[in-house]
Amino acid sequence: MSTGKNTPVEIATLLLRFEQSLLDPAVRRETAQVSALLAHDFVEFGASGTKWTREQIIDLLAREDFDPPTIENFECRLIAEGVILVTYRAVRAEPKARSRSVSLRSSL
Repeated sequence: MSTGKNTPVEIATLLLRFEQSLLDPAVRRETAQVSALLAHDFVEFGASGTKWTREQIIDLLAREDFDPPTIENFECRLIAEGVILVTYRAVRAEPKARSRSVSLRSSL
């Protein structure tokens, strides 16, 4: 993707779609789709502090039972030519407990 050919709104829309697809249970179960969305040097830091590799995440997502959160406060920032930082809040409502859990997410 070239930032010179797309407007900031178009780029933000595309990146939001990518992030939403990674939260879609059907996509998460499809190894090929997840592999296409994650960079080869992808790493994830979990809420517990655990560092996950790309291969570990792809394997984990293929077999998890997942209730997708909603995305709030989605923002994109150009931090260098061709590098965009995406930040948002992933919110999971828990109606039975009358609560919601929020996690802060970021992607480069």
